[in-house]
Amino acid sequence: MKNLIFLAKRHLCILLTFLLILLQFFLPYRSNATNDVISIHLIGDHNSDTYWFGQCLVPLKINAYMENGNDVGSIPVEKSWISGYNSEKLGKQTVTITYGGKTTNFTVTVVDYLKSIAIVGLKQNYTVGEPLDLSGVSITEITASGIQMSGKTITKNMISGFNTSTPGVKKLTINYHKNELGENITLDTFITVSDSIPETSTPISDSNILESNSSDSSILSNIYKKANQYNYSNINTENNETIDTNKDTKISLNDILKNIFNISEVKLDEESINSTRLIMFVITRLSILFI
Repeated sequence: MKNLIFLAKRHLCILLTFLLILLQFFLPYRSNATNDVISIHLIGDHNSDTYWFGQCLVPLKINAYMENGNDVGSIPVEKSWISGYNSEKLGKQTVTITYGGKTTNFTVTVVDYLKSIAIVGLKQNYTVGEPLDLSGVSITEITASGIQMSGKTITKNMISGFNTSTPGVKKLTINYHKNELGENITLDTFITVSDSIPETSTPISDSNILESNSSDSSILSNIYKKANQYNYSNINTENNETIDTNKDTKISLNDILKNIFNISEVKLDEESINSTRLIMFVITRLSILFI
């Protein structure tokens, strides 16, 4: 029984000794790492570092010097230790690192860069076969911070996808140039290509009719033959309609002009309507000349 008690006491002493040894190593380390820091120093020279707008700081490390003369080296800096840095503020900034109640400072610079572009004054509507028109067109540069710089030159070499050989909506790509980060700055936009309206070989106007000579008479005769299919009268310039007295029905002036001049579409303004009214009036009055 005495032997068992002796062995138990011996084992207990060994355990207590082992615990004391552990405390000697552990407690000084905790003290040096937190409460007994004399100073900290940033590893490397970062006072000339430049960052792009919106860019985070690179990973940083510090050395910590302790009161007992020891030092802890290459401690990775955590985000919560950093203050004074704003990636969305241009210019020089003083960054502070705090560790163990001690601080160290360094200076960085945040700079802007070209992020996108906008195109100003680009013609959006073309007819089939019409060439590219860049008159009055310019580019506005937009930086990452939102600063806009207008009036930049655009050239034909920057544009790809332009094609007016067929009607439809066509996608254009503006290839500007690489920005400060080496990124290609491009912009996609669209144009609409429509069928062109063919012009008559000899423009017809009221002056042509009133002052027609022998050669013009044949043109007028052909027009009359087509126009004589209807007995045009009572032209209404308010709603762009006329009356077919043969059928007592209203006929659109658009339909009249399409029938006479073989054109697909015509848009009448007030002046055109009045000119058409005069043409119809003269044709009906001079019809006897072409019978």
